[in-house]
Amino acid sequence: MDMELRIENRERGILRTGNKKTLPIIFFVLCSLFSIPFVLTSRPVAAEEVSSTPVKSESTTSSGVSASSTPESGEPSNESLKELSRKIDEKKAKIKDIEKDIAAYNKNIQVKQTEQLSLANQISIIDNRLEKIKLDVQATEAETDVLKLEIKGLDSQITAAQSRLTASQKKLSALLRQVSMRDRTSYVEILLTRPTFSDFFNDLRSVQDLSVDIGDLTRSVRLVKENLESQRKAKGERTQKLLELKKVLEGQHSKVDEQRETKSRLIADTRNSELKFHKLVSNLRVVYQQTEAEISDIEKTIRKKLESVDKFKNLGEAIFTWPVPSRVINATFHDPDYPYRSFFEHSGIDIRAGQGTAIQAAAPGYIARARDAGMGYSYVMIVHTGGYATVYGHVSRLLVKEDQFVGRGDVIALSGGRPGTSGAGPFATGPHLHFEVRLNGIPLNPLDFLP
Repeated sequence: MDMELRIENRERGILRTGNKKTLPIIFFVLCSLFSIPFVLTSRPVAAEEVSSTPVKSESTTSSGVSASSTPESGEPSNESLKELSRKIDEKKAKIKDIEKDIAAYNKNIQVKQTEQLSLANQISIIDNRLEKIKLDVQATEAETDVLKLEIKGLDSQITAAQSRLTASQKKLSALLRQVSMRDRTSYVEILLTRPTFSDFFNDLRSVQDLSVDIGDLTRSVRLVKENLESQRKAKGERTQKLLELKKVLEGQHSKVDEQRETKSRLIADTRNSELKFHKLVSNLRVVYQQTEAEISDIEKTIRKKLESVDKFKNLGEAIFTWPVPSRVINATFHDPDYPYRSFFEHSGIDIRAGQGTAIQAAAPGYIARARDAGMGYSYVMIVHTGGYATVYGHVSRLLVKEDQFVGRGDVIALSGGRPGTSGAGPFATGPHLHFEVRLNGIPLNPLDFLP
């Protein structure tokens, strides 16, 4: 009951003894509003049962863990919450230190990228990227630890708030039972059973005091419930962020493996020869440029051909879904840590997928290209409405043919990417799916289109 309403009721005498119409209504409304068990009993109510329960003041530490100023039985002590807060602050300080080291490695990489391209230079860049990604892993692990500690603190606070809520509900129930019992006694009965008028008026005054206690305790229960819901919401948000960080961590571990694989292959393919390195770089660039030109030319030709095809026009708006079950990203769009960035930009995202994973069409469309390049770079390109096209690279096996329509979710190929296997090509860094979204031939960030 709001404070204004309680004061107004007191002034009008609604909660006085003998008013048998309003008290039961108020009684039942409060019981249902605060989930209080309605049990009428003639048992006398002890004074300690109806003592008011003030709302505890709570302070929030820098770590976001709330510390109760009045610890009670079953509640977390200030010491335990302060210890959690201390650990969280230590982890956050560690993250800041790691971020400084990451910035230093990024600076080294930028300097190396401005130097003349050479085998030694490229290996140095890879080494710096490898160390930088290892630090990324450490930072993410520390962030994960922070979230776990915050969730632990919130669990403790939620348990304490639930205990306070239960205790307040019991006390409010006791007050309401006392009101109900008093309501059954008329003014005449009270007057006849009291030895003096002073006792009679004292009894009436106790009813007014009881109404004040009910108002205070009602407000207390409401505030405790609001605080409890807030803490549960905060826990849910941190739990969701923790799940997201775990996916990020998986992607970072994959990047570490890719950098190591790239360095090993680079050394093996060049045999520490600068001449062989430059020949390798030249071949990689040629393959990349040829693939890009092929994708661009075929898309233009096919889209012009489909302008008059009703079946294509009736496919509807291109709404994309994930082409493989995994949501772990090994390399992002224009990823600064992409192993071949010294030669060309990464025009899509690499999604973790085991060798031979079924690849599904991200949206309905027309198979414009299904290229089996043997041990080279094999891929599928689907043209969609609205000027969009999707590319699925490093496929180990094609399951569709050119000049056919596919629906969203249709299996079009099997993933590949393991170096030295069919369809992997020269840019492979391990099993994954290279996925692109293009608009009018221009590559865009696929994560902007995926749910």
